[in-house]
Amino acid sequence: MGRAAAGSIIVARMSDESGSIAYDAWQGAGHAASRERTAAGFTIVEIAIVLGLIGIFGALGSASYGGVIGRTRATGDATDLVNSMALARSEATKRGRRVTMLPTGGDWAAGWTIFVDTDGNRRLDAGEPLILSHPALHRTTRVITDTTPGYVAFAASGLPQQYSGGFLAATIGLCDSGTARSIVLAKTGRPRIVAASC
Repeated sequence: MGRAAAGSIIVARMSDESGSIAYDAWQGAGHAASRERTAAGFTIVEIAIVLGLIGIFGALGSASYGGVIGRTRATGDATDLVNSMALARSEATKRGRRVTMLPTGGDWAAGWTIFVDTDGNRRLDAGEPLILSHPALHRTTRVITDTTPGYVAFAASGLPQQYSGGFLAATIGLCDSGTARSIVLAKTGRPRIVAASC
């Protein structure tokens, strides 16, 4: 009986120990699953913070990118004008007669033509030699300064000259996305690009 009692005690103790082990194992598995669930997901606050940061950096990047594009366009458009003036000047000296550079519809941003104005009426007529027809500038580019008399003309000497015979010096300013460039034509006939403000 004492042996049975001892046996009962041992069985009871083993039952308790195995139950405790099983419970500890079950509890440990539950904690691990809980940790996995926590590690695999994000809270709403974390997601909101991440989305907010993405929005801020996206806006900063977009503004910076827009500025770079504006500078590139303004500089490129100004360079086109300078190159066209140089071409008109070169053609005037080569042909030995006045060559005119005329903005389309009176707006340099709409494009321009370079031609030999044989009848002096300040427009391209049938039969007059067309040297260059430049397309319109980008739709965001606008003219902010124009001190020309509505055209740029070079005499056979290569000097800029008004139709009246007076010397011609002018500035054409272009702005695109907050960046401005001015084309300054000196009375010597040499154009240059300078930074400006929109």
